[in-house]
Amino acid sequence: MAEKLLLFVETPLERLLKKHPLLLMIAMQISVALFMLIIVSAIALSGCSVIWLFYKLFGIM
Repeated sequence: MAEKLLLFVETPLERLLKKHPLLLMIAMQISVALFMLIIVSAIALSGCSVIWLFYKLFGIM
């Protein structure tokens, strides 16, 4: 019984999605793009630091 009642309860995010679908899609795409940019930057920085450490340890480029 409680499961059926919970199906009809709308969260604030669902109400916002029904009211402003385009705005929420744009905001979601911007947030995902920023998240991916942060991930790629972290991978690049870790790779550069490994190369730099190898150069410092062995003196070979």
